Amino acid sequence: MRKITLCYKGTFCISFFLYFCFIFNASAQCSVNFGASSQFALFTVSGAVGNTGISSVTGDIGTHAGAITGFETPTQIYGTIHNPGDLTYQASADLLTAFNELLNTSSTNGSHTPAFGNGETLFAGVYSIGGAGSVAGTLTLDGEGNPDARFIFKFGGAFTAGAGSTIILTNQAKASNIYWIAEGAVSMAASTTISGTFIANGGAISMGAGSQLNGRLYSTTGAVSIYSTTIDTDGFGIAVGGITSANQTICLGILPTDLELTGNSGNVQKWQKSLDSNFTFPVDINCTTTTLPGLTIGSINETNYYRAVVQSLECEENYAFSSYTTITIQSTTWANNQWSNGVPDENSSVIISDDFTSTGNISYCSLWVLANADIIISSGDTLTLNGILIVENEGSLTLENEANLIQLSDVENIGSIFVKKRTSPLMRLDYVMWSSPVSDQLLQNFSPFTLPNRFYNYNPTTNIYTTVLDLETITFESAKGYLIRMPDDHSQTPLLYEGIFEGKPNNGNITIPVTENTYNAIGNPYPSSIDANQFILENNLQEPIYFWRKTNNSNHDSYATYTTAGGAGGVANNDGGAPLFITPNENIASGQGFIVKANSSNLIFTNAMRTATNETIFLRANSEINRIWLNLNNANEYICQTMIAYMPNATSGIDISIDGKYIHERETALTSLIGEKEFSIQGRGLPFDSNDVVFLGFKTQFAGNHTISLNQYDGLFNSNQTVFLKDNYNTTLHDLKLGDYTFSSEIGTFNSRFEIVYQDVLGINQSEYNDSIIVYNTKNDLFINSKNSFITKVDVYDVYGRLILSKKMV
Repeated sequence: MRKITLCYKGTFCISFFLYFCFIFNASAQCSVNFGASSQFALFTVSGAVGNTGISSVTGDIGTHAGAITGFETPTQIYGTIHNPGDLTYQASADLLTAFNELLNTSSTNGSHTPAFGNGETLFAGVYSIGGAGSVAGTLTLDGEGNPDARFIFKFGGAFTAGAGSTIILTNQAKASNIYWIAEGAVSMAASTTISGTFIANGGAISMGAGSQLNGRLYSTTGAVSIYSTTIDTDGFGIAVGGITSANQTICLGILPTDLELTGNSGNVQKWQKSLDSNFTFPVDINCTTTTLPGLTIGSINETNYYRAVVQSLECEENYAFSSYTTITIQSTTWANNQWSNGVPDENSSVIISDDFTSTGNISYCSLWVLANADIIISSGDTLTLNGILIVENEGSLTLENEANLIQLSDVENIGSIFVKKRTSPLMRLDYVMWSSPVSDQLLQNFSPFTLPNRFYNYNPTTNIYTTVLDLETITFESAKGYLIRMPDDHSQTPLLYEGIFEGKPNNGNITIPVTENTYNAIGNPYPSSIDANQFILENNLQEPIYFWRKTNNSNHDSYATYTTAGGAGGVANNDGGAPLFITPNENIASGQGFIVKANSSNLIFTNAMRTATNETIFLRANSEINRIWLNLNNANEYICQTMIAYMPNATSGIDISIDGKYIHERETALTSLIGEKEFSIQGRGLPFDSNDVVFLGFKTQFAGNHTISLNQYDGLFNSNQTVFLKDNYNTTLHDLKLGDYTFSSEIGTFNSRFEIVYQDVLGINQSEYNDSIIVYNTKNDLFINSKNSFITKVDVYDVYGRLILSKKMV
């Protein structure tokens, strides 16, 4: 195997590997070398080739200057028909060379009468006749036990074979060593049975009906005609080129599929490629198997033609060419505000030579941005490529904020692009966890006005952020998350910040080593969003994805949370009062870093995770998921959010990749409980049961008023399904769809105070009657005393909201 690098005009290089395979054969030398003409059973340098009736021909048929007719079914052809072209040109030259070699062979058997046959037996040698000659009756050629015995018959004029003439071979005489050459036409009457190679120089050649030839018919200047004839080349060691695979249209930078050769006879000597179908200037490919690997072909940037060269098993000088396969690069160029070859689609290799700005999603086979051309993918648009992206020096490609580049094949891109990513409104001392979508991006250059000691790695061993050292030489590692503070000249009031990445766009499978069974800072490595659910499932994550979201306030949680059930994070206000919509959804934006707890020593990202969506802020409803988001605020600010989801594959127990544990970083929080464990996200099973009860965890480090609100909901909760907050401390049931619930609390943990229920388990608003009704128990009897109102009915519910007793006419 050898690595080969091709460079195009000094602008870019493509490397690939060639696999060399060698097969050595001990092939016999040909007595006469017919070169490219050896593969033909019927051939003429200048004339037509025709058939009348039903014939059978084993071997190729061709002409270099004429038509080929009459060989349609039911005539059987065991070979290839070759019209005038490069192959027939070479065959013509090789045939004339072979003819002259035979013509100039000296006589060894003295004189012979012009007529041969009539029971005659001849031995090997060269028989020369000064004029026309013929054969009639029976002629026996005796090899005398020598398989290399050669018989050459030369005629100074025309040659004819009478009707019913028969050539008999005996004592190892072979048809492949018999040659008949005539300085005139060659004509064989009906029902002849004859052997050898016939060459008519200066005239036509024909064979009558019912005749059989173990040999070949060649003419240098005339037509070749057969009539209901059987032509067989058995024993001639003729190489049959065979058929190569179907034509291909491929992307620039994508390897072709392997080419396969079938129907050949003989060994593959080599393969060839050319820029034209006539193989005017063929380039040899040193592979001798019937499979030409796509890796050997390599990446091409223009249409190429490929064929195999097949060598005779018995005669190494004899060879044949296969049919050719065309591998096409279907391209179109943007120049002068128009496309050179039609508007491109997903099958087109696109070349951009002038400035271009997208006006919607675009899909190409591959993209090549030439020098001095600038291409902009507008915000919200997606560029999808099946193959390679090439950006020449002095050319540029820019992905605006919320634009995506998606690639379907695992190819290595060439050149650099710009990726713009915009944050939420942030202040000077706020942080963002970044991950680079390109390679070779220096950390300091990405945010040059951030103080050098405000770039952080995350240490998975200590769970502490540590300062990045040697900042001027450190680049973003692929798929790694870095915590970076805003530039020191950034506004102290909340403003958007736009970071710009520059480098070769990442593509293909990307694996990042991590520390097992603890938390690691990683990130989306692609210049497109990725599907968080696919990432979770591919890496078998059993705990949530955590997104950094703190903004200048030590009382807030630092992280928003996401599992396959959805995201919880809510809306936070930084010190400037601007709302930050930081509830994550299933799309992780390009440039976004995050924290995960790994279950193995590596985490993997794949192209299959990449998505074209730009909805990386607002949640999207899913008909199979039914969710509610609960916010907790104190008297002054938002604190945190928890989410409950009724969805497939969830249970009331702990569900891996669905339930998201609370990260326990603040002493004030609202969570949901599974047993005694706290969760920011909890999945519950389907079908939904309105009798379900979800226990909430609540703790606070602040005494005073707090508020629980229903931030949003989807699925079945968009209907009339109510959501009640049950406060067990004052036996209050509050409909959260009608408004927020405000309550007072001391400092501490109160995990038995609140529940979410979906039915009116009290039946009445208890708070309206607290002063007029007394309920008490004596000796297992329940007593209800009403001071101001008559009681007409009593319903008794258990703590799960189930009706256990109903009494009327009290």
